[in-house]
Amino acid sequence: MRRTLFALLALIVGVAATAAGAGTPTPTRGGAPQTASRGTQPALIAIHWVRPGDTLLGIAWRYRVTVDMIKRANGLWTDIILPGQRLDIPTRGSVAVLARRYTPAPQPIPVPRVAFQRTAREGSQGARLVQEAKRYLGVRYVWGGTSAHALDCSGLIFRVFSSYVPSLGRLRSYDYFRMSKIVAPETLLPGDLVFFTTDDPGPSHMGIFIGDGKFIHASSTAGGVTITSLDDPFYGQRFLGVRRLLNP
Repeated sequence: MRRTLFALLALIVGVAATAAGAGTPTPTRGGAPQTASRGTQPALIAIHWVRPGDTLLGIAWRYRVTVDMIKRANGLWTDIILPGQRLDIPTRGSVAVLARRYTPAPQPIPVPRVAFQRTAREGSQGARLVQEAKRYLGVRYVWGGTSAHALDCSGLIFRVFSSYVPSLGRLRSYDYFRMSKIVAPETLLPGDLVFFTTDDPGPSHMGIFIGDGKFIHASSTAGGVTITSLDDPFYGQRFLGVRRLLNP
C-alpha cells in the first residue's frame, strides 16, 4: 500500500511539472534521481528517494553536499531516514529558503527589563556556567570553531555545556533553539541561552546570559568571545528569546 502511494505521488509530481513547463525535476525511484533544473527557485541539485541501505552521509557524499544541508532543507531533526522518503538535495544558496518551510522564523521580542536586575547566585549551577564561559573571553572568532583557541557562537555553547551534558553534540544555533527548554523571557536566569536574529532569519546567533543585563558570546564583529549588553543597539532589536539547557 505504501509503495503504491509513493508511486502515485511521484506520478502526480511528474504530471504537474510537465503541465507547468518550468523544468521542475521529476523524481524517480529505484534508479538515478533526475538532476533538477538550475532555473528553479529555490534551486535543487536533485530529488532523492531513499532506498534500503541509504544513509544521510552516503547521500551527501554522492551529491557533494553536507549532511547538515540535507537536514536543514528537509526539516530533519535526526539522521534517521526511511526507504521511500523524499529528500530535496539543495544547492548551498537554497538551504535557508527550503528550511523556512519547516521552521517559521520567530520574530524579535522586547528584552525583559528584569534581565538587568538578575545576578548569578553564588554556588548555583548558573554561576558555574557563567564562570566556565568567561574562561574563553578573548578567544578569537572562527566560523565552525570548537577548540579552546577558536570558537563561533554555537561552538562556545558546546565548549561550556558539553562537560555538563556529555551527550550534547556540536550543533547550530537553530538546533539549540529547537531542542532546549522554552523559558518565559521574564524568568531568565544566568546560565540560560539567549538568541538573536542576525545574518539569517530565525535564531542565527546565540550567547549565554551572565546576569546584570549582559550575555557572553563569540562575535564575528568583535573578532572573538566578548560580553555585550542586552540593550545593545544591534542585539537589543534582534532579541528572539530564552532557552534553557540546564536548570541554573
